[in-house]
Amino acid sequence: MRLFTRDLFCLGFFLFVFAPTGNTQLSSTDSIARLLTEINENDRNSARKRYELAQLFFDNDNYSEALYQLKSALQELRPTETVLKPKILKLIGDTYSENNELQSAVNYYLKAKSAYETIQDDHAVGDVLMDLAAINLRISKYEKARDYLMESKKYYQKHPDKNKKELINCYFLLGIAYGSSEKLDSSLYYFNKCEKFYSWENNAIQYGGVLNNIGAIYSKMNNTNAALEKYNMALVVFEEINSKAGVGVTISNIAYIKQKEGLYPEAIRLFKKSNSYLNESDDAHYLLTNYSNLSDIYKELSDYKNALYFQDKYLEIKDKIANEDILTRISEVEKKHELRKKDTEYKLIEKEVELKSKTLWFTVSAAVLLMMVILLIYRNARISLQKTRLKEALLEVEKKKLSDELQYKNKELEQFALTIIEKNEFLDRIKTDVKEIMKNPQDETKIKAFSIQLNQNVQLERDRQKFELQLDENLKSFFHKLESHFPNLTKSEKKLASLLVLDLSTKDIASIFNISFDGVKKSRYRLRKKLNLETDEDLPQFLKNL
Repeated sequence: MRLFTRDLFCLGFFLFVFAPTGNTQLSSTDSIARLLTEINENDRNSARKRYELAQLFFDNDNYSEALYQLKSALQELRPTETVLKPKILKLIGDTYSENNELQSAVNYYLKAKSAYETIQDDHAVGDVLMDLAAINLRISKYEKARDYLMESKKYYQKHPDKNKKELINCYFLLGIAYGSSEKLDSSLYYFNKCEKFYSWENNAIQYGGVLNNIGAIYSKMNNTNAALEKYNMALVVFEEINSKAGVGVTISNIAYIKQKEGLYPEAIRLFKKSNSYLNESDDAHYLLTNYSNLSDIYKELSDYKNALYFQDKYLEIKDKIANEDILTRISEVEKKHELRKKDTEYKLIEKEVELKSKTLWFTVSAAVLLMMVILLIYRNARISLQKTRLKEALLEVEKKKLSDELQYKNKELEQFALTIIEKNEFLDRIKTDVKEIMKNPQDETKIKAFSIQLNQNVQLERDRQKFELQLDENLKSFFHKLESHFPNLTKSEKKLASLLVLDLSTKDIASIFNISFDGVKKSRYRLRKKLNLETDEDLPQFLKNL
């Protein structure tokens, strides 16, 4: 069996208790005309007068005029009127909220909250947070609503004796927020607080409403006995004050319990009894629920005639609600259109006023500003020129320093190379001396001289390794460029290229490599091919220009 989804917390019937009320009664046309005259004749208190006028327009549902007066009041507000500013901002939020412009409402409520915090009005901050929570409840953002309500509760609890009713309103909405997100234990906790308060206050409407909500929570928990107990208590309360809507809703809730338990005859009797009360109070939404549930029960009992009858009644009410919703939406669209039109008109007027006020200022200050700009440009140009010259001087110094360092390091390399060349030449002489000694092995003088020379030059290979390390370190930048342009060069080809950059001759390179003159020529030829050089291109110069 399908049970028709019910409104768990009877929001449509009971939430009106917590709606904000205006500070003024519905005004007459004379009152509005009087305030308009006072505003025109006296500019000193124009912001406060406009606020009072906006309140009258708001109470008469003339939201577009209310918004216009409020925006004008903000424009004319004096810096000393710190108490009036948050009131204006909050009423703007209320105006947008009444027209379902929720994002704009939230923006102004937050501004009002900040302004009330500035003047340390804790009660007003709590009220604004309640408004923000109510908006989030309307759009089913229950977690955000709970956050605002918890914050509101903290402000009210600063002065609990003065804010008893506000705290109970906060608890009631917390019960709704927790219950709507299926956090039933928390919901029950806050509704129980409300029940105690209203039983002491002897406030029948709120007391009966809270009892119904507690019953709904117990019903969701499948605690039927507890639910029926609360519903029956609510029924007694509403019957005592002859609230037909309250009696009808409560009997419908009891019938729903009977339906869930399968006690169909009792459920039918109660639903029909509820209908008689709801028809008198014209509560279409609960009638819709009752007709749907009656149709379901008769289907279960295979009484298709009655099932069809109540299904037709359900559709009839549904069409009626739909038509009312359409009319309501049309009315809301018209109100929004009028509100936005007035808002746009005000923005245009605001821009025009702003433009006029700025024109004089621009005219008076233009020459001064222009002169300041010229002076700043001249000053900046001088500073920029000085900085440029300083940078150029520093770069020149740094360039010379780097050039000197490179020249010094290249000389070091050349000295290393010459040392190796000399030692290679020494080895050549050794060969000749060895041949001479071999001819006359008994010549001790030559042998001693040969031994001394040999000991002096025994570090040849170590010097060669040290030279290669120094070469790699000093020409690191050259090797990096060479590898980036020609990554396929061998290690010896890169070494040959570095020696050519140092302007060493073919003979010297042969000595360092310990190869023949022709061997160096062949190595140079292979290097030229890998570098894709033409025959007439200078190899060392090409390498230096990398």
